Parts: sequence; structure tokens; C-alpha cells
Amino acid sequence: MTSATLYQDTEPTLRDVAGAVSNLTESVSDLSVTVGDVLEAMKNGFYSLEDQIETQIEGIRGEMGGLIGGLRGEIGELKVEMHEMSRRLGSLEGSVEDLREDVQAINRAVDTDAETIINHESRIVRLELAT
Repeated sequence: MTSATLYQDTEPTLRDVAGAVSNLTESVSDLSVTVGDVLEAMKNGFYSLEDQIETQIEGIRGEMGGLIGGLRGEIGELKVEMHEMSRRLGSLEGSVEDLREDVQAINRAVDTDAETIINHESRIVRLELAT
């Protein structure tokens, strides 16, 4: 075989080129359908994902609402308890004040009695010396 014959055997014909172009067009057409399908699937996937996230967010909101409601109830109970403790403390302060006044009165009485005893003692000593 000569180089011309070899070249002729490997040279593509117009029919070969047209077939290759036709195959390429079909491949591109198949590819565009595939890309469209992928885009549609992605869009549907995003919508599905968005729905799932929204469902989870709603669930979290519900749980948080319940927790916040519970906390509000506990805060209300604490306010009632603090009010009661404040009332009791005021009552105790009044009682302590009454006790302080009583102790002061007893202290004054004891001091007066002590002075009286000292005065009587000095009188008794003078009377004893005088006799």
C-alpha cells in the first residue's frame, strides 16, 4: 500500500461527517433533556427540602411556645410566692418591733428595780450603822 491509498482509506467521507454531526446533535439533544430533567429534579428537591425545613421550624416554634408558656406560668407563681414572703416579712418585722419594745420596757423596769435595791441597800447600811 502506498501512502495515497492509506490516506484514502482513513479519510472521512461526507456521509461519515454528516453521520457524526447527526449523532452529535442527538447527543446534545439528549443532553439538554437530561440537563432539564436535572434542573427540574433540583427544583423539586429544593421545594421538598423547603417544606421539610418549614415543618421542622413549625415544630420548633410549637415547642418554644410551650416552653415560654410554662416559663410564664412559673414566673407568675414566683411572683405570688414573693408577694407572700414580702407579706410575711412585714409581719415578722412588726413582731420584732413589738418584742424590741417589750425588751426595752423590761430593761427599764430592771434598771429601776436595780436603782431601788441600791437605794434600799444604802439606807439599810445607814440604819445598821446608826443602831
